[in-house]
Amino acid sequence: MAAVMRVKKAILIFGLSLCSLGLSGLLMIAYYNHRSSALPAGTAQKTEVVIAKPETVSGKPVELIVPSLGIKLAVADGVYNPKTGAWTLSRDKAHFALLSLPPNNQQGNTVIYGHYRPEVFASLKKIQPGGEAIVRTENGYNFFYKFDQSVTVPPTDTSVFTYKGKPQLTLQTCTGVFMQDRQLFGFSLVRYEKL
Repeated sequence: MAAVMRVKKAILIFGLSLCSLGLSGLLMIAYYNHRSSALPAGTAQKTEVVIAKPETVSGKPVELIVPSLGIKLAVADGVYNPKTGAWTLSRDKAHFALLSLPPNNQQGNTVIYGHYRPEVFASLKKIQPGGEAIVRTENGYNFFYKFDQSVTVPPTDTSVFTYKGKPQLTLQTCTGVFMQDRQLFGFSLVRYEKL
């Protein structure tokens, strides 16, 4: 009889243990069902994905190189006066138009201009589509651009200062029988690297 009682007691303990495990499982299922039912019908739990915006890389230009044309020029600051239409110019340097954006990896137009002289930009007219221009900055970056197209505009056209799209470079010089117009050479950014 004692053996039968021990078996019944063991069965009872085993049964209670199973019931406890079953209740624990049911409580967990009820908890998770309650959490998901708190969401409006038809919606899944959202996982927020944060995409980091690339760091802005920018710098003041100090040198311009157009390898295919043998151009290697120091770049000085240049001022355009919208009231008079006058530009700061020198006989042997290119100038960074301070009204434009410095070379960068985000957006906008970098304008570098110079005289139509053999020492400066006279050879630009020979550049071929895809030709490379490199702008070096004072903080040690090289920005690499490829030539897309050239357009001629009147001197009153200052749209180079209002461009807001992908980063680009515009090299500007004079053109025309009396050098009365402006020739704009447009380049798109390909890449940049730290020296």
